[in-house]
Amino acid sequence: RRLTLADARGLGDEFFAAVALVIRSSMALRHLVLSTEAVLRENSSSGDNGAASVADAARLTGRLAKLWLLHSGVTDVGAEAIASALPACFSLTDLSLADNRIGDDGAAKLAEALADCETLRRLSLHNNRIGDAGAHALAAAAAANPSLRRLTLSNNRIRTGFPESWRHSLADAMALAPGTRSGGFVGDGGDRFGAAPR
Repeated sequence: RRLTLADARGLGDEFFAAVALVIRSSMALRHLVLSTEAVLRENSSSGDNGAASVADAARLTGRLAKLWLLHSGVTDVGAEAIASALPACFSLTDLSLADNRIGDDGAAKLAEALADCETLRRLSLHNNRIGDAGAHALAAAAAANPSLRRLTLSNNRIRTGFPESWRHSLADAMALAPGTRSGGFVGDGGDRFGAAPR
């Protein structure tokens, strides 16, 4: 039911293709955690190709409940591939794309997908390259999505606060993570949103 591959260093397209095959062929697999710690060049597309392979497999099966692609070199391109699969991932409740290279464009695509994603409860995008525009798009989408209970955006490039009008709509489910240097929503209480980094 669970597959965790951690510290799989420097793996490329073939590795992700094999993981996609496992997703497609395993009727029991529900939780997939990949932390490739890949040493990828800034212009490498392996992380995005991997995200697309995994997204296609997840879309076809619809069985995964937890999908974490950590330290995998995923950029806006890979985030868009994951976003396109979200509406077909009927069982997915926990998605983490933390510690990647996703910026505002990828965040906006994920935000768009949240409108059609009725099962996702947790979305973690901490330690990426998301700025104000992407954070605002995600916060608005989170406020409109009744199933999403936790959105983590800490350690990104968020510089401004969030509008006062969002405070009340987000307050029940999300709050600024204590001690974050840039705006990071996390469930479990709190009363501030989008504080500027210190």
